[in-house]
Amino acid sequence: MPKSPDKIPRDVDEQVFWFGPTPQNPYARDPIDVISRLIELHATKCKEVSYLEIGVDEGETFDKVGASIKHGVDPYGGSTSITHRMTSQLFFAMNNYFFRNLYNVIFIDGCHMCDIIIQEVQSAANSLNPGGHIVLHDTAPVKESAQLVLQEDYDSYIREVVSVPSKERLTFRENTQKNGWIGYNGDAWKVVAILRATTPWGIISIPEACCTIISPQPVEDLEHQKILLPLLQKGFAWEDYVKNFDAILNPIDYATFEKELYFNAP
Repeated sequence: MPKSPDKIPRDVDEQVFWFGPTPQNPYARDPIDVISRLIELHATKCKEVSYLEIGVDEGETFDKVGASIKHGVDPYGGSTSITHRMTSQLFFAMNNYFFRNLYNVIFIDGCHMCDIIIQEVQSAANSLNPGGHIVLHDTAPVKESAQLVLQEDYDSYIREVVSVPSKERLTFRENTQKNGWIGYNGDAWKVVAILRATTPWGIISIPEACCTIISPQPVEDLEHQKILLPLLQKGFAWEDYVKNFDAILNPIDYATFEKELYFNAP
């Protein structure tokens, strides 16, 4: 597991953590490895395993998932496998009122903005079968620049989702170091920090796969909240992530996850 550095790097492109045996490949595993293991776990308990993916894009993950029922949500992805071409907010509202589908595993990998992801997680928790799991992607950035919110996320919403009158009046003002957008994880890690600070849910992260598993069931040990609540009140910053990595992410390595499967299906 990565160790917190003695000081915060000044260079936003300096790697803080290395999750593999060498610094060249911090993400030695893919989220599909985690998702597939959870699907297998639920398949041992259920006749049918249902899977929902938020943010299908080109279908690189979605098409590899071997679940009995698969739904993919994306308002502007290129994959022909997308079953619900709409925003996640609209999908979850429609699901609550009309579809009424429940899922064993929900993978969230859409917009990389904390404020939107936290809504998706809360809605996803209400769309789970008992004992189900939510998997968040992009929750373990290795450098500060990786957790910047990309301009392309904003542009995608403006281009594909926002109404024409709003497009004409909205503008974007850059506010990043180096006068450019270089992040690719976005600030998804803050979602984990907020949930760990405010809920009793079971949450573990697998940094090697850059993802976090959420089980919306209460756990007994909430000691980490003594650390995280004061940070939440002031607003989580990159320095908090670096200094309090264990308290925020509750990390385990992939081998441990695969061996013990911390969370059990119903």
